[in-house]
Amino acid sequence: MRHVLSKDTLDQKLQSLIKEAGISPVGEFYLWTAKDPQAFYKAYVQKGLDITYNLSFKVKKEFTKGQIKNGVAQIDFGNGYTGNIVVNDLTTPEVHKDVLDKEDGKSINNGTVKLGDEVTYKLEGWIVPANRSYDLFEYKFVDQLQQTHDFYLKDSVVAKVDITLSDGTVIAKGSNLAQYTETVYNKETGLYELVFKKDFLEKVARTSEFGADDFVLVKRIKAGDVYNTADFFVNGNKVKTETVVTHTPEAPKPVTPQKVTPAKGLPQTGEASVAPLTAIGAIILSALGLAGFKKRQK
Repeated sequence: MRHVLSKDTLDQKLQSLIKEAGISPVGEFYLWTAKDPQAFYKAYVQKGLDITYNLSFKVKKEFTKGQIKNGVAQIDFGNGYTGNIVVNDLTTPEVHKDVLDKEDGKSINNGTVKLGDEVTYKLEGWIVPANRSYDLFEYKFVDQLQQTHDFYLKDSVVAKVDITLSDGTVIAKGSNLAQYTETVYNKETGLYELVFKKDFLEKVARTSEFGADDFVLVKRIKAGDVYNTADFFVNGNKVKTETVVTHTPEAPKPVTPQKVTPAKGLPQTGEASVAPLTAIGAIILSALGLAGFKKRQK
């Protein structure tokens, strides 16, 4: 096998062979030629045996999205035959991060969280496409928690799609996948990791989709702005999620009631006796008036 960067780099004999066969490879290509054409003819051609080449390629890091096309051509007895073109779509893993209210599960990103409240960080994993040409060996979530403000409580992981294993077993969408994972949390640094076991990933059929969502439950223990970003790994490829933030105000300080000092009594004066005397005077006048009224009647 020869790795040919350009057909112009081949010797004149091979260049003529390709040209006369009527094929025109573009760019880099690999070329197989028999070291001993006569022996090859007896061993394979006369016996009607097929030859299959399986090649594995690694996509260059510079190529992040698009289509990868590949074709093949064969020369038999000077005649060129072109095979079909196969197309592989290269997709970039997409993952997302959210922070949810514990009660109703709604997003509270950029919202307010009270001291002592529990919130859930949702890490949405990438759905690995079906009918792929590779096996899974890594599927991992890594979340750097702000441990000074969030106290880690527990996690859960569920299937994002129906998952078919190589033995035909189907794990339904929404199923708990905890038994296939390992969780490691460092309470000193706040680093959280959930890793799918390699022996489980090897059982996932290439014809099946695969994906999971991870939920991390924490308790808010300190006031301030709390930011959170996670990393996702699949088969050695790292993808970073967006950053979520929540705000926690300081707890209101209790108000200490102030003692009220009673006002001192005012000194009494002669005005205090005026009202009773006035009332008595009114009664006397009323009596005299009544007597005068009776005399006039007589």
